[in-house]
Amino acid sequence: MINKHKQDYLNKEVFKYISAIQVVTFDSTPISHNGSISQRNIQNFTPFESEEVIISQKLGQTVVSKSFNLVKEGISFHITESDYPNYLNFINQIYKDKKISDLISFSFLEKIVFKYIIDSKRSNQASKDFCNYILDEINNSVKEFEVHFKILYLDIESNFKLGNVNFEYVGENYFKGNRQQEYYEDFRGNVLVSTLVKAEKQKAQEIAFEKCSLAVDCLKLFFDIIIFPEERLSFDIDSRTKESDEN
Repeated sequence: MINKHKQDYLNKEVFKYISAIQVVTFDSTPISHNGSISQRNIQNFTPFESEEVIISQKLGQTVVSKSFNLVKEGISFHITESDYPNYLNFINQIYKDKKISDLISFSFLEKIVFKYIIDSKRSNQASKDFCNYILDEINNSVKEFEVHFKILYLDIESNFKLGNVNFEYVGENYFKGNRQQEYYEDFRGNVLVSTLVKAEKQKAQEIAFEKCSLAVDCLKLFFDIIIFPEERLSFDIDSRTKESDEN
């Protein structure tokens, strides 16, 4: 999936960012309270709740930091503001490969790359070859998803298909079989547009959204209003997509 020369480059380049990672320790001991407040269920607002990639941005400036926070160990890992532009370019170099960008979202790539860097920093060694790690993560994440979007302001008398996109309304039999019957009351009578996509979950949603939006555009061609081009015909899914003059 990644050519040999690029693999060699990426496998060497990643060690720059492993070395550049800043490690900050902090006191993660919970604060004890006395009196009435000790009897309440206090909401924990700490940002250090799990091993997640956190991106912070400052308007009008480059990204300030990117942190992978571990509560239990009281450690925060981050890439400094000065290192981040080069780090972002490094990730972009990986994502330029269409064999990768066609299967996973950019945010997913950011997450797995940063996890590799943090794991290597914590153990003081790379557990496996960087490119092989990325490819393994991609292979493990790519699955076939059936993605649905609800369409408001549209009523249909029967289910139909445009290309690979299904237009279906939720009747009493819709959720039977492999589908979740408990969703019936929330969706009954609604029209759903759906398609099958094989990709990482977030990328599958992005691809499905484009396909379903195009199908909705095609559906409009069958409406009487098409002979009045100055009149705009919209469904709720349109509000989330850019309009094209060609449409």
